[in-house]
Amino acid sequence: EVQVITTTARHGQNIRGGFFLSLDGERTAEVAHDATPDELKSRLEELPNLSEVSVVRSRVDEEGGYSWTITFNGEIGDVNQLEIENMLTGIDAEVDIYTDVEGNDIGGTFSVSFFNETTRAMPYDIDAGTMASVLKEDFAPWIENAVVARTDPLDLESCEYGYCQNGPTPGYGYTWTLILTTFEGNVQPTSPTS
Repeated sequence: EVQVITTTARHGQNIRGGFFLSLDGERTAEVAHDATPDELKSRLEELPNLSEVSVVRSRVDEEGGYSWTITFNGEIGDVNQLEIENMLTGIDAEVDIYTDVEGNDIGGTFSVSFFNETTRAMPYDIDAGTMASVLKEDFAPWIENAVVARTDPLDLESCEYGYCQNGPTPGYGYTWTLILTTFEGNVQPTSPTS
């Protein structure tokens, strides 16, 4: 997800002061009107309900206003809109926020085609053992055996999605490695279908 914060004021005014940001009831320390990207990043990452963000700041305008583009790198799916408490000074000094890119994650089902046959729909997060069973059943009698490995975090308790060496991607994506033993020799399965 990407959200953009913008500060503005009446022409000829100088923006000063700051603002507070809140996410799901958790509030940052005050963010200065001219906070650097690193300062805003630090304020946001101090929130206990937020992990990693990246921040880019625009050039300053005539009134001292900026736009900060915040990318929520450590959050999966849609992130609630940040709430703003305006403490800016200057006539008509405002701070606004909007969502530029909605967050998302993978869901639904997929199928695998092999030997002109297609498996039943499998959930996006099917485990390796269940996928192997589906492949054996749905591709019988063309395959003798199916071995499946899926990227899985080694320790779910201390591993956040997207930050595990063997875990799912930040959008809940997985990678499966299939080894199918056939009676037909070396044949590669086609790409998964939607």
